[in-house]
Amino acid sequence: PGTLTSYATIFLAISVCIYRVFFDYRLSLFSAAVCSTLYAATALLEYNGIIPLSPYLSSPLQHDAYTNPLLAYGFIGVVISGVFITFFVTNFSMNQISKLNRYILENWKSDLQCLHDFSQKTTETSSLDEIINYTFKAVIRIKIFDMAAFMVFDDGGSLVFRTHFGWQKDWVEKYLSNPLQKDSLSIKSMLQSGKPLICSDINTYTDLSCTFSGIPVESVYAYPLTVSNETYGILLIANHDKTVVSEHQLQMLAGISNQAGIAIQNLTSLEKEKRKSVTDGLTDLYNRRYFDEQLKKAVEDAHLNNSEVSLIIMDIDNFKKYNDTFGHPAGDQLLKKVAETVSGCVRGNDITARYGGEEFVVILNGTGSKTAFQIAERIRSSVESLPLGVVNSRVTISVGIGTLPAHEKSTEALIQFADKSLYHAKHIGKNRVCCGWTE
Repeated sequence: PGTLTSYATIFLAISVCIYRVFFDYRLSLFSAAVCSTLYAATALLEYNGIIPLSPYLSSPLQHDAYTNPLLAYGFIGVVISGVFITFFVTNFSMNQISKLNRYILENWKSDLQCLHDFSQKTTETSSLDEIINYTFKAVIRIKIFDMAAFMVFDDGGSLVFRTHFGWQKDWVEKYLSNPLQKDSLSIKSMLQSGKPLICSDINTYTDLSCTFSGIPVESVYAYPLTVSNETYGILLIANHDKTVVSEHQLQMLAGISNQAGIAIQNLTSLEKEKRKSVTDGLTDLYNRRYFDEQLKKAVEDAHLNNSEVSLIIMDIDNFKKYNDTFGHPAGDQLLKKVAETVSGCVRGNDITARYGGEEFVVILNGTGSKTAFQIAERIRSSVESLPLGVVNSRVTISVGIGTLPAHEKSTEALIQFADKSLYHAKHIGKNRVCCGWTE
């Protein structure tokens, strides 16, 4: 006590602590190195008599121990070694920290590039399947899951697979035997809040542990895909263990799910606009422009594939009288009801359109005249059977049929043939189906 080195020890130790508290670890290490150097210098100055020793070193043992050259040089060697070790440790630590920072930054850069690429691709596509495919590829690049699924709600409210990745066949079957429901506790909470379900241990939710019983799933991350303020589907991420995903990875998943929802919403809006442009506003059937395009295409395909195409044209009998008797609103309701009836009588790949006024048409691809006649008769019979109350009086239709290449070879000629068959049906009594006519 009483020497300069003893005071320097206290001062320099406090300095290191201050650097560590108020600055970062690198400055504190540097401070320690500087302190060690100053401490060694002070000791040398005291040893060489430049700085007087403390009068408190009264005993011979204390004095000898402090002034013994071997002890002094040993002490100096230890201090200098400490300086070099401090610099080495500091430099090594800073290099490792720098490498870690570069690694983190590179990962973030890669993830951001992934999100940018995903956003660009989903914006450019007009296919739902491609959006789902791009979503899976983006999630795979994050490398944080064992299983993934794009899920939607069926008519009964069950959450079912639209497509999946990493799911074995028996796992899919086990899940579908007891699927999550819209009103399941975990799903309901997610849908109400609009926030993702972050569950690193499925045992915290009874419905999750019950549904995934027998399936190697321990953690689940579910992100709602929102379209027009409604949940279109769910991006489900699952792992075999109780994986705790980092905040950055959660943000990436949120970004992917949000972008997927935006892409699906844009696609849905685009499809609605396209549908409007080809749909009759009153009956919700295809309009005349769309019919013309599709019939031309059907005739071209029939020529190319050496196949058949049939055309049905129908007209509501006495529609003007019905309109005049019951009024235009009743006439509009009749048009809607007949359109609904026709749609219910045709097949899934048949094209039904409003041709104009009270006339309707059906394109039957790959269909001969015999089958076309059967479908036309089914339509006629169904319209005739419409009960009073649904319509204000008995309603019938007259129908004409034409088939290519049996009757005509071109689009225009096929339309004329079916149209003449229709007017022949009207001429000979209405409420019937005709294919051809007699002069």
